[in-house]
Amino acid sequence: MNAFVLLALLAGLLVAPAPSPGATAREWRLRVDGEAQAIRFADLDGDLDLDACIAVVKRTGPAPERSLQLFLRSEQGYPELPDAVIPVSDQVFWADLADLAEPAESDGSGAARLLLLDPHGLNAVDCTSGRPGLSDWADWADRAKPVVQVESFFRGMRSDRLLFADIARDLDLDGRLDLLLPGREGYVFYRGRPDGGFQPGQLLESAREHGIRKNQSVFFSATSRLPRPTPVDWEGDGVGDLLLAYDRKLTRIRLAAGESPGPAEELLDLARLLDPSGAAGDGLGQTTGRILDIDGRPGCELLLTQRVARPNLMAGVATRTMLYHLEDLDRSGASKPRQVIRTDGVTSPPRLFDLDLDGALDLIVTTVRTDLMTRLRESLLSTAQVTIFVYRFERDERRFGAEPIFSESLAMPADRLLDVGAYGWVTFQADYDGDGRPDFASYDAEQGRLRVRRGTARSSWFRDVPIAYEDDSLFEIEVLLNGPFFGQDLDGDGRAEIISCAGDLALIVELP
Repeated sequence: MNAFVLLALLAGLLVAPAPSPGATAREWRLRVDGEAQAIRFADLDGDLDLDACIAVVKRTGPAPERSLQLFLRSEQGYPELPDAVIPVSDQVFWADLADLAEPAESDGSGAARLLLLDPHGLNAVDCTSGRPGLSDWADWADRAKPVVQVESFFRGMRSDRLLFADIARDLDLDGRLDLLLPGREGYVFYRGRPDGGFQPGQLLESAREHGIRKNQSVFFSATSRLPRPTPVDWEGDGVGDLLLAYDRKLTRIRLAAGESPGPAEELLDLARLLDPSGAAGDGLGQTTGRILDIDGRPGCELLLTQRVARPNLMAGVATRTMLYHLEDLDRSGASKPRQVIRTDGVTSPPRLFDLDLDGALDLIVTTVRTDLMTRLRESLLSTAQVTIFVYRFERDERRFGAEPIFSESLAMPADRLLDVGAYGWVTFQADYDGDGRPDFASYDAEQGRLRVRRGTARSSWFRDVPIAYEDDSLFEIEVLLNGPFFGQDLDGDGRAEIISCAGDLALIVELP
């Protein structure tokens, strides 16, 4: 037996056999009374299984009825109907799931609690008692325990939405959950204590010209004037930072563990960064940005995406994706990007995942080509052609590759692209076969087929391809997804399930 045959046999032992296309998948259909808007998973009853919590809105009368509907996982999987329906008033802004049980109260199960934020503060609901008799939750307010109280500048009003938000996060990088809540004069930071409680709130203020004013009423359905803080480690020094964008200026508040939050420090003038001449004016409104660690080295990078309208409508729109390293950023904002990637058409905000598992994040861009004739045609069709580009981050050059290492065009529901974007119908980061590498899944809306292609490190014996997907399907099943999907490992076997949530149900598909 020669060495090549021996190597091939050894490789065959190491690679798990792929299920044949068309294999049967196991499905759970979680039906709700109303419209499912979002789904989160957490261990709510303390049995170590991930339970489902679905935010639901029911429009039957003059005011929408909002609720959180719980589906508790058992040995048989998820039930078809909810174990509990928790009414949520229009005073509740956001919901979250987190384990906030104090050590003196915890039974060691580590069960998560429902967090509900209203104009008076944050309340936690314990779901560990009463299983399986969880059907009557009209008295949830009697079971809720106040966590912190804060006078919010929001004023509740009837809303047709109920959303999850990351209320409880480790913001100062000390290993404990902290809280960041909107207050009357700005965000209020509550640092987590070792005993599970929280220190008194500290107001995080930043100089601004058009921010909120004292006693100003901002309704829940309106867009908040408060910027959404971004928790990062800006300099890579192990100290948590909160980045806020006020009046097109990027500011930073340091949250060193055990210390009071530092004063706001201006980092960048975003308007000058995008247009040093100042001629663009309000063009900044067409720009989105991400600040995170892309290259795997200490410190953050800035990735900006800017749509550029061309004078000729027939030419459509172009998009520039600009990469800045920390050392490229001048405080005045007059900085040149390390790299500019230009694509024709309208793109969804870029996504970043470590697809080749080298410690750096790779770039995914989706593009819908739009000129005047294309827009007219797409308005008459149920699907639109979306092209997906993947750019590998080159660690030696500290930039993305000049050309995409992977691209593919897919037909996607045209009427949903504006709602959830192209990313609602593809996934790159989930591992569906349990081999430790991300796979590529896409949904064909016209044929109702879900296709999963295995991510692989090699396309042949002699050529390394850091990001590649096998041509043959790992899974290919017929399934009707009435909404966008994502992948998450719900049973701990290392293989992700498909989760889709829309309409009156959430669909969970366990691939064969």
